[in-house]
Amino acid sequence: MKSSWALVELAHQVAGHFERGFDKLPTRAIVAWAKTVLLGIGVTFLLLFGLIFYGRHRLGHDGRLTWEIELLHQIELHSPIGFSGAIWFQTFGTDITLIIIVLTAASIAMWRERPLLGLTILLSMVLMDAAVRIGWMSWERLRPDIIAQGIARPSEHSFPSGHTAKSAAVYGLLIAEWFRASRNIIERTLAVIMLLIIAIGTPFGRVRMGVHWPTDVLGGWLIAGVWLSFLLIALSRAEKARA
Repeated sequence: MKSSWALVELAHQVAGHFERGFDKLPTRAIVAWAKTVLLGIGVTFLLLFGLIFYGRHRLGHDGRLTWEIELLHQIELHSPIGFSGAIWFQTFGTDITLIIIVLTAASIAMWRERPLLGLTILLSMVLMDAAVRIGWMSWERLRPDIIAQGIARPSEHSFPSGHTAKSAAVYGLLIAEWFRASRNIIERTLAVIMLLIIAIGTPFGRVRMGVHWPTDVLGGWLIAGVWLSFLLIALSRAEKARA
């Protein structure tokens, strides 16, 4: 009970810091940020539906490409990472991991009275999660059943890869902010290496487990890349308007 009240009190304090930071922002900064974010939402969903339209009409509902089938067979036979190792790699992109990271990072940003950064961190995952789920509902692309007879595949449809899209957007934003804030070449190099490991390792883990086609990963990278670009532009425009 005490821990629950402590969390409520902490949330209340974070909200207070957020409100104070928001009150300090000039209207032009908020408007610049909001316009860019809204444009980003529109472009991201246009891209998503464009990819789904192309996939459905070129591949049909099952969405099986010959080269993807062969590639999954080769990955199962020759991958240096086993099935259990792939499970560990994909953990970076699971919802519970991302929720903890997003809530923590957003709360820190709001506590430091950087409300737009806090909101941007939250939106990095929320929008991607919505896009992925809409993608699953819009295209009934079946999950592969090639690696381990599809024993690990969930019930949802396949396109796009949610682990790929959400981890690329969330970690991409956080590491970009780290890169921007640091002037230390070692820190910047470390930031880039971490991003590459997560952006490549997480989707590879999903493909190695046999729960996604390679093009699911490509689709996740594309929509996450567009969304992340607009979020970074939104923060930059808000910063310039504030200055």
